[in-house]
Amino acid sequence: DLGPLSEAGERIMGVAQPYLGAPYRLGGDTASGIDCSGLTKAVYARFGCDLPRQSRLQAGLGTPVAATELAPGDLLFFATNRDVGISHVGIYLGSGRMLHSSPRRGGVGVDRLPGTDYERWFVAARRLARPGGFDAALGTTETPGRRK
Repeated sequence: DLGPLSEAGERIMGVAQPYLGAPYRLGGDTASGIDCSGLTKAVYARFGCDLPRQSRLQAGLGTPVAATELAPGDLLFFATNRDVGISHVGIYLGSGRMLHSSPRRGGVGVDRLPGTDYERWFVAARRLARPGGFDAALGTTETPGRRK
């Protein structure tokens, strides 16, 4: 049990509900199989944000966020192989947890960051501009990024 989430984290989980437990599938973008960037693209699309399909391209959007300033909805980027660069993305839920799809966990779910390999692999976080629905749902302010 990961404990309770903030209201904003719960709202993200509500939007992601159709994908929870979906198996990991490289290049997948449906509840029958989805990868990390497919999941972030799908969740953000529900709020009217159009993200590129690849995590390394998603990492170029929005504004940088320090690890100490993370807020629910921020995109987290990881380099699981430093020679390759950014190779994984998740959505921060608050309280040190993220929603992501990973072959390591077998699909879509929530994992803690502190004390895990993901903490070690973390390279960047970005905050995207969020249409009114996203801001209203999460209680956040808008910052520069890309809109649909």
